[in-house]
Amino acid sequence: MISTSTTQIIQFVLMGLLGGVAYALINAEGWDDLKTFKTFRHILISLIVGGLYYVLYSEWNYPNMVMSFISGYMGPSFIAGITKKLSKEIKR
Repeated sequence: MISTSTTQIIQFVLMGLLGGVAYALINAEGWDDLKTFKTFRHILISLIVGGLYYVLYSEWNYPNMVMSFISGYMGPSFIAGITKKLSKEIKR
């Protein structure tokens, strides 16, 4: 039998995945955009962000599922923005 914490981790990871897939579908200009490494990387990072959110979540479950989805949607873009800004700072 799967424990409650394992079930919750799976829920958070799946919500992160759904957020990443939603981002990819909304921002794709065509089906070929969905086959790129950039899209795969975004979805993979979304999975990780969903799992990370599980570690940081509060006691309320419903808002956390929504926030896990939003984190999966926006998290990879946030990370990419930070790394881009830091790489510009390092080059100076």
